[in-house]
Amino acid sequence: MATSIADPPHGWSNGRGRSGGGWGFGGVLSGVGLQDGFDWTRMHAAIATIPDGRWTAYSDLAALAGTAAQAVGTHIGKHPSLPKAYRVLTADGRVSDGFVWSDRADTRNPVELLTTEGVVFDDSGRASTDSRLSADDLQALLGWFDPDDDLPDEE
Repeated sequence: MATSIADPPHGWSNGRGRSGGGWGFGGVLSGVGLQDGFDWTRMHAAIATIPDGRWTAYSDLAALAGTAAQAVGTHIGKHPSLPKAYRVLTADGRVSDGFVWSDRADTRNPVELLTTEGVVFDDSGRASTDSRLSADDLQALLGWFDPDDDLPDEE
């Protein structure tokens, strides 16, 4: 398990050393880091690891990255080529009105794509909270910490 957020997550290599970034995402994080005065590396890593059938909210990514949900949405909007960005929804489980694909000619419906991956939507277009990954879930998925470390062990 990583001992600090600067360490690569367990099982991932960082060929450039602890401070070099780029934790083995096959180029997903290249060019990422300090942008607009903020380090987006943690958020990009989290988005890249969202599995099929799951989604997260802008607010969950904001909690993970240490910023506001609106800033996350703006950043994702400026970087639409982020893989799996369509798996980031509003807090109530809807596709953001401002969502666009990196290829402007792409006409896929994000709700239909998420549905084929296993996310269930209700009649009003909200994704099931059963499929939502919280900030703690994302950190655990990345191996950055055990969300239960602060809880006493069961006897």
